[in-house]
Amino acid sequence: MIALCCDYRMFRHDNDEERGGSKIGLNESLLGINAPPWLAQMYVDTIGRRCAELALSHGTLYGAQQALDIGLVDQLVDYQTDDNNDGNTNANNAVIQNTSKHYVQKWITTIPQQARHGTKTFMRQKPIDELVSNRQMDNDDFCSFVIQPHVQDSLGAYIQSMDKKKRSK
Repeated sequence: MIALCCDYRMFRHDNDEERGGSKIGLNESLLGINAPPWLAQMYVDTIGRRCAELALSHGTLYGAQQALDIGLVDQLVDYQTDDNNDGNTNANNAVIQNTSKHYVQKWITTIPQQARHGTKTFMRQKPIDELVSNRQMDNDDFCSFVIQPHVQDSLGAYIQSMDKKKRSK
C-alpha cells in the first residue's frame, strides 16, 4: 500500500528465487477482505484497470520482474542473498541508498521544483479529495465488514498459516 503512494518505486531484485524471492501486491482477497475503494483505485491508476481487477480478485503477489513489467515498480535494485549474507548487510543497504540518492538528485538538479510540485498536485488532488470526502463511509464499511464471522475466520486462518511458516524456518 505504501509503495502506491511513492513518487518512485524501487524494488529489491534478489537471487532467492528458490524461496520465492521478494513479492509485492495487494493480497486482501486471500484474507477474505476487499481492498478499500481508494486503494483499489490507486492500484487501477498504477497498473491499469484489467490487470488490477485480476490481481485484486486473485490476491496476486508479483515477483520483481513481473512487478516491473506491469508498472507496479519503476526500477529493480539488485539485492544479493546467499548462505553467508542475510540480506541486511551494509553493502546491500549502500546499493539501495545510492540508487535512491541518484534518482532524487536527478529530480533536484533537472526539474524545477515549482513544476514538479504543480504536476504532483494536479495528478493527486482529485484522489486526495475523494479519499477525504469518503473517509467516514470507507471506515464504517471496513469496520462492519471485518467483524463478520466469516471474515474473522479467514483472518485467523491466515495468521495461523503465517505462524506455521515462521516456525518452520
